[in-house]
Amino acid sequence: MCLLPLEKKNLNEITAWIVADRKINNMKDLLEKKLPNYMIPKKAYFIETFPLNNNGKIDKNKIKSKYYD
Repeated sequence: MCLLPLEKKNLNEITAWIVADRKINNMKDLLEKKLPNYMIPKKAYFIETFPLNNNGKIDKNKIKSKYYD
């Protein structure tokens, strides 16, 4: 899972990007047990793979440019 802040105009929220072999219906319930309320993502998207940068890490800039307008 990759959590990214969405910072547009006056909107500040966290979005989750999830790679999983099946959809997890109770994701919010699971996260509420582990994270403080302000860290719970407002939206969650399931994607097939994470784009990687040259160092093999998740390329957050590619996720932002592809999914955030």
